[in-house]
Amino acid sequence: MQQDSAHPNEAGPNFGGLRFLVQQAGAGQIFALGLLLLLTSLSEGFGLLLLVPITQALAGQLPDTVPLDWLPFAQSLSAVALLVIAVMLVCLRAVIVYITNERRRRLGLSLTNRLRAQSHTALLEADWRWLSKQNSADHAALIMGETVRAGNLVDHALSLATSVVTLLAMIAAAALIAPQLTLIIIAAGIILGFPLLVLRRKTAARAQDYSSVYADLQGLVSNGLDHLRAARIASAADRLADDFRQASDLLEQHERVYFRDSYRAQATFQIAVAVALALAIYLGIIVAGISIVIFVPLLAIAARSSSMLIRIQQALHSWRYNLPALEQLLELIAQARANREPQEVSPTSIAFKDAIELRDIHFAYGEGARDILAGFNGTLAAGSLVAIRGASGAGKSTFADLLSGLLKPDRGKVMVDGAVMTDAQRMRWRSQIAYVEQAAYFFDGSIADNLRWGMEDADDAAMIAALKLASATFVLDMPDGLSTRMGEGGRLFSGGELQRIAFARALIRQPDLLILDEVSAGLDAPNKAFVRQSVANLKGDRTIVLLSHDQDMIDIADSVLDLDLP
Repeated sequence: MQQDSAHPNEAGPNFGGLRFLVQQAGAGQIFALGLLLLLTSLSEGFGLLLLVPITQALAGQLPDTVPLDWLPFAQSLSAVALLVIAVMLVCLRAVIVYITNERRRRLGLSLTNRLRAQSHTALLEADWRWLSKQNSADHAALIMGETVRAGNLVDHALSLATSVVTLLAMIAAAALIAPQLTLIIIAAGIILGFPLLVLRRKTAARAQDYSSVYADLQGLVSNGLDHLRAARIASAADRLADDFRQASDLLEQHERVYFRDSYRAQATFQIAVAVALALAIYLGIIVAGISIVIFVPLLAIAARSSSMLIRIQQALHSWRYNLPALEQLLELIAQARANREPQEVSPTSIAFKDAIELRDIHFAYGEGARDILAGFNGTLAAGSLVAIRGASGAGKSTFADLLSGLLKPDRGKVMVDGAVMTDAQRMRWRSQIAYVEQAAYFFDGSIADNLRWGMEDADDAAMIAALKLASATFVLDMPDGLSTRMGEGGRLFSGGELQRIAFARALIRQPDLLILDEVSAGLDAPNKAFVRQSVANLKGDRTIVLLSHDQDMIDIADSVLDLDLP
């Protein structure tokens, strides 16, 4: 496949989206599929042309006005031979169609997977300042749901191309048999198909509405399941169910509108085709007196052409309905890449033996937003335990993110041992830091797998040593030890046990700076005591920043930095 391409809207929504798909597929894939489509159409068109000599052989001679110069070999073959050739063509076409459909589906799945990877990677590499303002549930809806709709665009585009090429082959075959009647049928079809243009105009706006409603439902599912425990305790499960039901009903309404529009367009088109065929029969046989020997093949071609026209209409309808999914995905990728953080990483570790200093730090999360920190100054001595406290919104998390290198100040300097930290050093500095959050991330794997998260080369000895430092040796007493499965989100363990395991995972990194964010919040007294003792045992061994409202935890700190104070 080709390299990642630009946003498709550069050439308008339809042509831009088509150009993007072509770029993603690559010239080789498009050429191969184009050749298969051409072979499919030619084999079908030639097979329908054989109906003329077959009908001639079965029903009598053709009128003198219809020569077979364009099919000379057919005049010398029997009806049986012609039928055998027709069957062989059908078999050949069936094989080609199978290969084409397989390639189409593979290409669509590949695009879906590629878009997911591009979206996910772009978000992972985005600057934390921009990313922290985004809605993760919306991103999940785009990556998981809208990528499927976007991937289907490949199938819609190829279905459209297949139908158009086949239709052209049908028109060419009909023109060889009766050019004047073919022109009459085409003109009637164009006039009677005009109502479809009115129906198609409504599709794009409804497609945008569908994407918005789908994202809302995805967010409700994600947030609701994440907080199901709290909802049950708060007797809010019924509220979650009502919100979900309303969002689900709204999505169903949009889907009904989509299918209703699709079926209405199909019905309108079928009526137009039926009227066009009736006119053709009247004008051809009754008025012009065309021989039935000629008209039977024409009728077969017309019937096949009508099915191609219906497929073209369906493909266009589906394309317009799913195109907003691709546009939203590429808009997300473009925004994330525009806010990509520096990727250069310093080749050497940052020496940290004396102190981290923050001088005249100014920081806001966006232009015009209030300053979270304004003229802030602070110093953290190496080996000290510093507690950071302050009211909600005072900037504790922002302070931690600046220390860890996730954020860069708008003005001011972050210095380590007197040296101002550059972007490349900031990226390197993260590998020397460990961060333990209030609700740590765990996946459904073994305890060992979760401990190795981000440290894949950690051995059993390192994990056991970290578990001891974190007062989490209960793990070693379990029947399966480090191989014990944790369940989704670590649900097979209590909150206190999870916090101690998370603490151990941080210590495996042997960080120069350990940031603990409300690690005792929500813990019972015994588990809080375990965590407090573990933190106290590390005093002097490494630099620790403790973000907490818990006075018992704050009391073990060497110093306290209160962000509420001017």
